Amino acid sequence: MKILTLLFVSLIGSVSIAQTNYGVKLKITAPDGFTDETIIRLNSDAQDAFDGAFDAWKWFTWNNDVPSIFSNTSNQEPMAINTHDFMEADTSMFVWMRAMNTGGVFTMETEQLGGFPPNIKLALRDLENNNIYILDQNQTFNFDVSTSPNDFQRFELFYSAKAIADTLETNVVLSNLGNSDWSYVLKDNLENTISNGEIIYESFEIVNLDPGTY
Repeated sequence: MKILTLLFVSLIGSVSIAQTNYGVKLKITAPDGFTDETIIRLNSDAQDAFDGAFDAWKWFTWNNDVPSIFSNTSNQEPMAINTHDFMEADTSMFVWMRAMNTGGVFTMETEQLGGFPPNIKLALRDLENNNIYILDQNQTFNFDVSTSPNDFQRFELFYSAKAIADTLETNVVLSNLGNSDWSYVLKDNLENTISNGEIIYESFEIVNLDPGTY
């Protein structure tokens, strides 16, 4: 019989995601005002490779003053719209840029497309300065770009899968699939910290807890 009540029950609740698009739009603006954008989406019916029902190829302009931003499929094909299935483990993918003639201070605007299911998180890391931007809200920030005759990786998009909490008698098992470097905090209903720590495994068990609400 379970005798522990978890306040973070949303971690183990089921979420219907079929046929639903969640994602983020990334728009860059160059110093001279030229813009480009790309969309990365999540859909339970999509694949990592190109899928005509969900994806769109990236078509590059002949005007080298105009920058480009895009991501790649699993076959390294550039996409303007790139749709993936919901991942079962923490995953990251690169966001690429092309800046042939124009460098300087660019602006990035992010727009969340649809509300993400509980505990599914997207974050964007600037590979030049390691700044991280959480994408559960719209963001606007500046970043420096050097011109390059070749495509280059500029950002890394992080996807964090849904965490899981299971109870069994006086024990609770916390799982963060695909992640072997994470932290946790367990509090009671009075916000007192009962247990916390750094974990180097996908799952961790807290044992011999007193009956109560956590």
